[in-house]
Amino acid sequence: LSAGFYELKDYPEAVMAIEKALIIYRQLAKDHPALYLPVVILSLNNLGVLLLDMRDFSTARTALEEALEFERQLAAEQPVVYRPNMAMTLNNLGKLLYIMHDFSVARTIFEEALDIYRQLAEEQPNVYLQNVSMIQNNLGMLLRDVGNFQAARTACEEAVELVEIMLC
Repeated sequence: LSAGFYELKDYPEAVMAIEKALIIYRQLAKDHPALYLPVVILSLNNLGVLLLDMRDFSTARTALEEALEFERQLAAEQPVVYRPNMAMTLNNLGKLLYIMHDFSVARTIFEEALDIYRQLAEEQPNVYLQNVSMIQNNLGMLLRDVGNFQAARTACEEAVELVEIMLC
């Protein structure tokens, strides 16, 4: 339902739909965490991205940090299953922090996501090299904005090299 509102650009209705769903999923996760905690995480991540689009940065940060906290727990238990999603949440949080000009924390977050995606790309390059490239690009923009031009250039050059590899 929230996706439909989002497509219609009715963001407040999309937020309300996600928040209503979260109430239900949180309750279900109390009794069946293995089944419903991943859905809570996905809903929090979607809410965070939606709120980012709405420029409600504080609330978006809260949602993404909560999603990340749950993902860290699940990834500690089942890394193969949950680390890829955790890396995407890290990227979303990094983008938010970058927009909020919290550059040092955003850099740390991007670097953590990059480490995860690099490890995943070693095993499945066709699936994860694009994510490494995406994070390198995000990191490059951040490094440029803080005046670290050489590191920014290196990050962006790697992003371009990876795109070239994917196109071959």
